[in-house]
Amino acid sequence: MLNLVVFGDSISCGANASAESAAEPNTPSWPNMFKDALTQMGATVKFDNPSAGGEASPYAAKPENLARIIRQKPDLVVLGWGMNDGGIWHGTSPAAYKANIKSAMDQIRKSNPDCEFILVGTTWPNEEARDFYNLGAFQKYTDQLYELEKEYDGVAVASMTEIHKYILSRKNFRDVTGNNVNHPNDFISRLYLQVLLQTIA
Repeated sequence: MLNLVVFGDSISCGANASAESAAEPNTPSWPNMFKDALTQMGATVKFDNPSAGGEASPYAAKPENLARIIRQKPDLVVLGWGMNDGGIWHGTSPAAYKANIKSAMDQIRKSNPDCEFILVGTTWPNEEARDFYNLGAFQKYTDQLYELEKEYDGVAVASMTEIHKYILSRKNFRDVTGNNVNHPNDFISRLYLQVLLQTIA
């Protein structure tokens, strides 16, 4: 039995995945695709996704928001924060972002010291929304995740940040988004799945 939890913002909720919007071609969210892929690989998966749309890494560090996860004593937790941290309404500094993710991991490991983590470096928002986002913060957030990967055993970074940046060098943002602001479409959701599978491989 693999006790899997995904915990992040609206991207981790699967916002704008076509199945979540009851639209064709009904592609599941990347967390659901990840769970299904692990099942197809032979794992028996217990899965929970208490992600919270509109929230940022400070939310992830609060004990009351981690209580549901901690009770489950998960084996693997995928943490996917950063998009809203870079929004001017949150304005999380890279150092604070790292501290929040670190705090979340430490609290979860108190219930299961063997819990492993995948830290997801977020995709980019639309550059045309630069008045609402600190675009300079996004790579710095992912750099903080790489630091945590070095500091902890059983922690790996699945960075969509660099990959998404490369995709955007070849494609228009509107071609890879579900809402033209900050949510991935089905194409990028599948890319999330591929990056996660490569990370655990």
